[in-house]
Amino acid sequence: MALWGNKDSKTASGTIAIDAAGVVTGSSTAFTTEAKVGNYIVKSGEHYEIVTITSNTVAKVRAGIPGATLSTVTAGSSYSLTEKPAYLTTESASTSGVHGDVTKVYGVDTNEYAAERDQGTPAGAHSGWVRRVVGSGGRAGRVMTETLVAMGSLSGDLEDVVMQDLNINITTQPSAASVTSPAPLSFTVVASTVPSGGTLSYQWQVSTNGGSTWANTVDAAGTSATLSVISTDAEYVTANQFRVQVSATGATTVTSNAVAATIA
Repeated sequence: MALWGNKDSKTASGTIAIDAAGVVTGSSTAFTTEAKVGNYIVKSGEHYEIVTITSNTVAKVRAGIPGATLSTVTAGSSYSLTEKPAYLTTESASTSGVHGDVTKVYGVDTNEYAAERDQGTPAGAHSGWVRRVVGSGGRAGRVMTETLVAMGSLSGDLEDVVMQDLNINITTQPSAASVTSPAPLSFTVVASTVPSGGTLSYQWQVSTNGGSTWANTVDAAGTSATLSVISTDAEYVTANQFRVQVSATGATTVTSNAVAATIA
C-alpha cells in the first residue's frame, strides 16, 4: 500500500508535446506500457489527465484540475507520470486541521480494501484514494476513513504498516498433544489469507517456563503447518508449551494459541 510520494510516481520515458486540443505527441515514449487512462502527466507543476491512449507515442489529455485551462507544452519536453489525482494534490496544500493532510491520504488497492473489510474496518467504500485519520484525546483509538477517489484498482503500490495487503486467519488452532513415548508428537494449525492467495510461512515456538518466554523450535519441521517430532527429543517434554507464528508478505504476523504436550 502506497503513501503519496512512494511508488505512486511511474516511469516516464522520452519527451512530449501537448497542443491546445490536448493531443499529446511523444518521442521515444511508451504510453501503452507505462501509462493508463486516468493517470496524470505532470509538466512544470501542471497536471494533465490522460483520457485516451492511441499508441506508444499518441495520447489525449484534459486539464487535471476541473475548470482549469489546458496549457500547451512544447516539443521535446520532459515529463513525469503519477496516479495521484491533481485535485487532491491541490487540496493537500491546506495545512489546517486534517482536511487535505497529505500524510494521511493513501492509495488503497483492491487487496488492501478486502483486508480492511475482513477486519471490520473498511478503508472507505471502495478501493482508491483514501483519507485515514486516527483519533486522539477523547477519540483515541477511533479511525476515520473516507474514500476521496474510487478506483477499480491501483498499480505500483508499496506495502505500508498503516493498511496491510492481507489478513491471516487461523481457522483451526493447534490442539494439546498427549502421547506415550516414543510415539511421535504433532501439532497442526490451519490458516488462510483474506484475500485468498497469500503464501503463508510458519515458525513453531516452544516455552519451558509457562509461556513467559518463547524460542523457535530447533527441529527442522518447525517451519511447516504441522510440527511432528519424536517425543523423546529433550525439547519436547511434559509441561512445555507450543505455539506457531504464521506470516505472509503484506500481512501482520499472527500467533496461535499456546498448547501443552503430555508425554507418558
